[in-house]
Amino acid sequence: MMPGVPDFYQGTEFWDLSLVDPEPAAVDFGRTRRVLQKAERPDWAELAQHWPDGHIKLAWTRHLLQLRAEVADV
Repeated sequence: MMPGVPDFYQGTEFWDLSLVDPEPAAVDFGRTRRVLQKAERPDWAELAQHWPDGHIKLAWTRHLLQLRAEVADV
């Protein structure tokens, strides 16, 4: 993410490179759940190797949100 280009919208848990505000999209909850389960102990090298599938984005988002919760005072 960078200023002016938000990347979190409903249905964009994986890559969305359109650079426009999308209409809320349908979420594939089954796919998201499966990827999140794998992201509990992510293999960052494997995720980086297969980055086009967007799983690394969801795993990284999960990791950062978990870190934010752990160090809430910061």
